[in-house]
Amino acid sequence: MSTLKVNNIQDTSGGDTTLVSATNTAKVWLLYDHLNATILNHYNVSSVDDNATGSMDINFVTALPSANYAVATSGSVQDNTTSAGHVADTNTTVYTTTALRLHIYNTSGSFKDCQRVGVVIYGD
Repeated sequence: MSTLKVNNIQDTSGGDTTLVSATNTAKVWLLYDHLNATILNHYNVSSVDDNATGSMDINFVTALPSANYAVATSGSVQDNTTSAGHVADTNTTVYTTTALRLHIYNTSGSFKDCQRVGVVIYGD
């Protein structure tokens, strides 16, 4: 067995490579502060549109090969006045190859912005 140890991987032009096409890897991931509309950390995310309270669009840098992908999410509210946030995949969730719309609810079913929204996308 061989071991490959590298600090950086570049494409043939010398630029940063995108591993979006690699199998068994996350195609998109995001940590987002929805209260302050701030991307905290990400991979393959060009921007996030804050549509309204509890609604956001995640726009991808590199399009995914299909809109048939799995989404894992988390949400947390960092105050003592509201119920925890639930990032939901509902019948109004929009999956495309270039973006994903998510909705966030509190435990009473009202739209809610979360302090921290985590999203990971896997697919072909």
